[in-house]
Amino acid sequence: MPLDENLNLMRLLLVEDDAELGRRLSERLATAGMAVDWVRSAEAARDWPDLAEIAAVILDLGLPDGDGLDLLRFWRAQAETVPVLILTARGNWRDKVEGLNSGADDFLVKPVRFEELMARLHALWRRGRGQSESIVRAGSIALDPVARSATLGGHAARSQPQGVCPAPPVPAASRPHHLAGCDP
Repeated sequence: MPLDENLNLMRLLLVEDDAELGRRLSERLATAGMAVDWVRSAEAARDWPDLAEIAAVILDLGLPDGDGLDLLRFWRAQAETVPVLILTARGNWRDKVEGLNSGADDFLVKPVRFEELMARLHALWRRGRGQSESIVRAGSIALDPVARSATLGGHAARSQPQGVCPAPPVPAASRPHHLAGCDP
């Protein structure tokens, strides 16, 4: 699954026309460590420039300029494979069956507990990477997005607040560009 340029674990596209719900969801998802791009119409989502860079889409069905299912069918007809979680007020079994048969990977009915939404997003992320567990491993590094923890060589890694420069000091000429402004 794609990571955003700021190394957040998941970059999401939220397609939600309700201003208050969109704002609250964006804020809670960002607080949970996700990068959220929010659009309020089917047209804006259809024209999204880098859908391949999105880890998952949270899609409302009742949009002001079209049905979210039509948008989903459009994406699938374009061979877009981005995972889509439908989050809608439509809750009868026929809506769920139609959404899943149209290419959605999951379906939730509003209102929903944030914890359930997060668990389902993490499940989509794991499946997209072909894994059954939440932990991401690279050599001796292990990241757990659910627990928001990391280990290095089996030992808990300590994090530093943003803006704190790493130690030991590295000569300015040898620093990567994103650390260029850090002085020991």
